[in-house]
Amino acid sequence: MTPTSTSTPNTVTVDNSPPKKDDWIVILRFSLMDPFDTELLNPMSAAFKRMVILVVIELDRIYSRYPNFYRAYVFNFYAGSTVVNSTLIFNNTKIPQDKELITTLYDAWRFNSTVLNLVNNTIYIDPLNPTTAMTTTPTTTTTTTTRAPVKPPTPEEKTVILKFSLAIIFTNDLKDPTSPVFITLAIQVELEINVIFLAKYPLTYRRCIINGFTAGSVIVNATLIFDNHTLPTNFDITQTLVENWNSTQNELQLVNGTVFIIDQSTSASGPPVMLYSAMALLLSTAFVILHNLSLL
Repeated sequence: MTPTSTSTPNTVTVDNSPPKKDDWIVILRFSLMDPFDTELLNPMSAAFKRMVILVVIELDRIYSRYPNFYRAYVFNFYAGSTVVNSTLIFNNTKIPQDKELITTLYDAWRFNSTVLNLVNNTIYIDPLNPTTAMTTTPTTTTTTTTRAPVKPPTPEEKTVILKFSLAIIFTNDLKDPTSPVFITLAIQVELEINVIFLAKYPLTYRRCIINGFTAGSVIVNATLIFDNHTLPTNFDITQTLVENWNSTQNELQLVNGTVFIIDQSTSASGPPVMLYSAMALLLSTAFVILHNLSLL
């Protein structure tokens, strides 16, 4: 039985409806290294909806190895760093052992095959009834803006260096990878990219790295990491980003005509991600300048 999802052109959606009374379920909890956003406490917020899409897509992909697995359901988040309360729904009583379910998610993280940035030793099966868990009041905590490093590409993985511009004002804080402004924007852009490319390439896309931001308005330099299969074409990658950027109620506006592929490498042993064609850089910079002049 395949989970159903509703979608419209250029819209990323998942089936996150609650399990039915007669469904066979396992309650799965785990923590992510992502700083907790208080917007995640509001199920109607764009931040909540984006995170649900990301987590459901990943859990569905990871646990699809079990023939009787139906789908995942995320019912809430709370602080510490970001704790995910989810439910794995199965078609019958032949549910894998708790240890096996935990190991399956842990191995996906350990072998770089998921964008979920897990906190080690925080995956466990919860005996609580999901209805009870949903009504639990999250505790208020004070968090600082930090960003866990994304695992770099391995020699077996392939990379694509992608650049595009966002219609926001560039500030000097975006030059400093340790500043709260840089970290906040990097997390937001990383989440958007992961949601889009996981939905399009669920079997081959792994994660992305935000290399940095430069002025004009804000130019994003990102590395997309795929497994060791044939990479999508440059056209497919750029079209995927352009067509789906606003699909998850994203608040960041993409500047039309500024999406470029700077480089593709067949493995991580190739050129470093920050080295790219001078001609490509010149062309992309010139395009952004001309675009900005046209707005004057």
